[in-house]
Amino acid sequence: MKQLGKYALALSLAAPIVCSINTSAKAISSKAIVNVSWASIYTDSTKKTKLAVVKQKTIFTSYSKGKTWTKVTYKGKTGYILTKQLMFKELTYQEFVAEGKALTKQMEQLAKLEQKGDVSNLAARYQTTKTQFASYEKALKASRLNTSQKNVLQKKYVKASKVKMERFAGFVQAWEDLVKTESYMKQYNMKSAKTTWKRAVKVKTEADATLRKNKWTAYAYKANDTFERYMKTLERRFTYVTYDELQPQLMNRFARSLDEEDRDVRGRRQYNGVHQINHLEKMRVLMRIPVKSGIQKITFTVVPDKTWVDVDELIDNPDGGANIFVMGASGVQEYELYSKQDELAGEFTLDSTMATEEGYYELKVYGAMGMIVSNMKFWYK
Repeated sequence: MKQLGKYALALSLAAPIVCSINTSAKAISSKAIVNVSWASIYTDSTKKTKLAVVKQKTIFTSYSKGKTWTKVTYKGKTGYILTKQLMFKELTYQEFVAEGKALTKQMEQLAKLEQKGDVSNLAARYQTTKTQFASYEKALKASRLNTSQKNVLQKKYVKASKVKMERFAGFVQAWEDLVKTESYMKQYNMKSAKTTWKRAVKVKTEADATLRKNKWTAYAYKANDTFERYMKTLERRFTYVTYDELQPQLMNRFARSLDEEDRDVRGRRQYNGVHQINHLEKMRVLMRIPVKSGIQKITFTVVPDKTWVDVDELIDNPDGGANIFVMGASGVQEYELYSKQDELAGEFTLDSTMATEEGYYELKVYGAMGMIVSNMKFWYK
């Protein structure tokens, strides 16, 4: 049988299909089938590391055929199988129908995720579906099906899917730009974060305009709401980030990040900060913040928990209480908590004189066990 090429389309066939689309592959209408009882898949052509063993009639619908080795995708991983252990066949009309139906179901899944407001999974599935749709369309054009069969498949599966894919395109692109924005923020690359965030806003605005122009259904309320909340949260993070968002490096083994079980002495839930769970007889570094982060100020609240024990009950500490502070060439900025009734709001202004040689600002603590430092905000402005 004459072969139409080296690459193939992913189809949902009755036989066991074990790989997904190779996004870099050209889609044409053929498939590779294991024609021996068992065949080994290796991580490379040296045969040193075996990825898996597959049985006869296993179908690979994403492959690149070579004279000795055929490169395949197996459960999301790239592997190599001997070409002589495979046979190659063209896809039938019924197989195109089967894949068309599978694409239709995937479109339905996208719509369900949109209604639920699960934009993260929507974006991920959209990219997979987009690749499969493009492969399906190219495969159909390259196939040996007659004109009548192609027209039926085009009308039933390609045209309807294309409109749905175009409807999601701008929305997904804008969401992915927001995800990139957050990634830049975690790297303290605020310049790139700002550029990417602005692009996301622009792309979303254009996507909404495209819906109105083509008279397509507006994006579901929950999906739009998820997008807007994420966008506004990232916009706020250009001004300040919370402890949970920044995730500074905790240096004190007697402290831990707050969780849902943490309550202050009055039973109130405390968020975004740390809990000092042991008394400290010596000064300890609580956390480190990189100077490169661009953080200029830290605000916080200090409260005692239900197990509060003043350090002067445990050791000889004439000053009493619990202390949190930063030190620099210009002096010490410090706050001290004395009793169960105390609650204080603190603020540290950071400058280069406070940085360590390694390039960090260090928040330090000393004193009582049961001190909670919560509502921590790290300000860029």
